[in-house]
Amino acid sequence: MQGCFYYLAIIKISIMKRFILLFIFFGLFSFSSQAQYHERDWKWYPYASLTKGGKTFMVLYYGYNIKGYDGKVRWKLENKAAKPLYGADLADQTYELKNGEIVEKKGIDIKTRLIKPGETAMTLAFPVENDTKSGIKNIKVASPEVVLDFGKKQIYEWNKLGTIEIAPQ
Repeated sequence: MQGCFYYLAIIKISIMKRFILLFIFFGLFSFSSQAQYHERDWKWYPYASLTKGGKTFMVLYYGYNIKGYDGKVRWKLENKAAKPLYGADLADQTYELKNGEIVEKKGIDIKTRLIKPGETAMTLAFPVENDTKSGIKNIKVASPEVVLDFGKKQIYEWNKLGTIEIAPQ
C-alpha cells in the first residue's frame, strides 16, 4: 500500500514541476513582449488623415512612450475604410529636434499583418535621437505620406484617394 502512495507522490511532483516550468516560461515571455509593443504604452498624436466626402478613411499617428520621451518614435495607421489593407508604407521622415538638430529617417513598412477595417498597425519603435533626448519640435513626412496596398495589385498613394489633412503639431 505504501508503494502506491509513493508512486502517486512522484507523479504529483512531476506534474507540479511541469506547471511551474510552463508558468515561468510564459511569465518571462509576456513581460519581455510587453516592453514596447502594446499600443496602450504609447501616447499617440494625429499626424495626418485621409478624407473624402466628409468621411475619414485613414488616420496616421506618431507616438512617444507614455512614460516620457526616450528618443524613440513609432507610427500607427488606423484603417477606417470598409476594405482591408494588405500593406502600408510610410515615406521618408524629417524630424526637427528642440535643440535645432535635423534627423532624417528612411521610409518604413507600417503593416505587420492584414489590417482589417477598424484595426490599426504600428511600426516598431526606432530611435530619432540617442544622446540628448531634447525632444521633437516638428515632424515632416515626404508626400505622399503613405502608400496603401488593398490587395490584387491595387496599390495607391493615399493622396490619390482623397484629401490629406495634416494635423497641427
